[in-house]
Amino acid sequence: MMMVMVSDPAQVLEHAQQLQKKAQRAQDLEIENQQLRGRLDEYNSEFAEVKNQGRTVLGTCVNLCVILLPVQPSLSDCHYQ
Repeated sequence: MMMVMVSDPAQVLEHAQQLQKKAQRAQDLEIENQQLRGRLDEYNSEFAEVKNQGRTVLGTCVNLCVILLPVQPSLSDCHYQ
């Protein structure tokens, strides 16, 4: 009968557990990354909408200055001309 010496499996098991923890952490980070990308897309969309609203408000102010300036000369310091 031949005897084979087998090393202590505890080290291999410990290493496997460490690898499993790292893999789980990587998976958790990937999920978090996907969620953050989704939130960033939402923020970018909201920012574009607010920026567009700002342009609309600014355009309205300019139009008001153009309309009211001939009627009320005190508006000559209108900053939006």
